[in-house]
Amino acid sequence: MYDDDQLIIDVEQVGDDVVVRAEGELDSHTEGGLHATLKAVCDAAPSRAVVTADLSAITFFGSAGIALLALSQRRCGERGASFRVMASPAVLHTLRLTGLDRSLDLVPAVPTRP
Repeated sequence: MYDDDQLIIDVEQVGDDVVVRAEGELDSHTEGGLHATLKAVCDAAPSRAVVTADLSAITFFGSAGIALLALSQRRCGERGASFRVMASPAVLHTLRLTGLDRSLDLVPAVPTRP
């Protein structure tokens, strides 16, 4: 688990598949922790594994996040693993503006209970 004032990251492994959850703000000041985590997860992922970046609790998504998702998708793909993203409304809005929503595997976020 990674935790700073603005971003919390947690990793859960189920078999070969991995979910990387991030909560908070993702910008140029906070992306280093998520970058290192996704890099390590993608580098260790066996072929046919599914790596999911759960960004459903991200409240701010800056341009650093765009580059990070594109890089993670490429890195996982080079190893034969799949990369998918659960996006919060803030993340989805930015991905749609940039067109990255058309090249990423977006999956619905799991609803939270009130």
